[in-house]
Amino acid sequence: MSKNVVATPSVEQKTNITIPDRYAREIREREHIIDACPIKVFTSSINPRWSWPWKLNAANEARPSVPPSCDEMMIDPGLNNRCGPLAAAHAAAKTDADYVLGRDLPPTQCPERVSDDEVWRVSIERVANYMIEHRRLREADSVSLGTWDLAHDAEAIAPIQPPYIESLKYMAEPIKRDTPHGPMQITILDETDYIAVGGLLSFDDVTERVEKLQEVREHVGDEMKIHALAPGTGLPVIRAIRDDPALIDSLDVSTPETGPSNGRLPDKTWTQHDHNLPRGTDSTTIRAQYSGAIALQLAYMLGPYCNDPVLDQDNDQTEQQSLLDV
Repeated sequence: MSKNVVATPSVEQKTNITIPDRYAREIREREHIIDACPIKVFTSSINPRWSWPWKLNAANEARPSVPPSCDEMMIDPGLNNRCGPLAAAHAAAKTDADYVLGRDLPPTQCPERVSDDEVWRVSIERVANYMIEHRRLREADSVSLGTWDLAHDAEAIAPIQPPYIESLKYMAEPIKRDTPHGPMQITILDETDYIAVGGLLSFDDVTERVEKLQEVREHVGDEMKIHALAPGTGLPVIRAIRDDPALIDSLDVSTPETGPSNGRLPDKTWTQHDHNLPRGTDSTTIRAQYSGAIALQLAYMLGPYCNDPVLDQDNDQTEQQSLLDV
């Protein structure tokens, strides 16, 4: 790499910089590990000071400064599904997102009048509403709401909650919905080839999470892409993906940024330990370096080069601790 190579300035960096030769080996070896990772690891990130191929922003926190630090961008509805189709579309438009995660209805948010047996059906109908609006906004040449630009090209990912198989069967059927634009009908699985398996953290046993993902993969086959929503980094999850890289196509994790921000770093069992980082001007850059290392650690452990004995051992104590890591 020549010392005269000029980096494209980011939103924050207004002047060109020269990349020194000394970075060449570091970048090459880092990309070597990332390329070997069998799945896409989307990291929840609002810090543009570290580079990673796949990043995720909540719709209500979407920042145009983040996309230049990644190759693919995913937008999700935010904590407790607070953002609807319009907010998600606006976030996708301003970040030029590649994917938009649909809005569902987790059981904890379901109206009291809905019986436990019907929660999953109400959740899927909410996804149907979302997908209808997503299609309308995506197909429009230009859509705006006040100062919001809503037109975007992002692919919709349809979320599902337990019971997964029943939800998938319902999503394969035409669903009629009354919308502000009149009655419409939609078959969700005809609208996308990407689903997101949510509700995994409701299963305390990490092994059970893996079993649920296996059931979903067996049901949808190899053509459908599967995103695991916050499955945690328990060792059974890592082992399962190593043993069967086709189990899922992607997952998301927040630890690379939340760990350093909270003064905690994971070891190879993904048990987190206190590690207080200094605060001050540009301390964000310091935390960013740890964020990149944590994301790279996960990619490394998912890939073929890691042969650490921890991958062949069962340790209930450390795995229970890693349940907290999402």
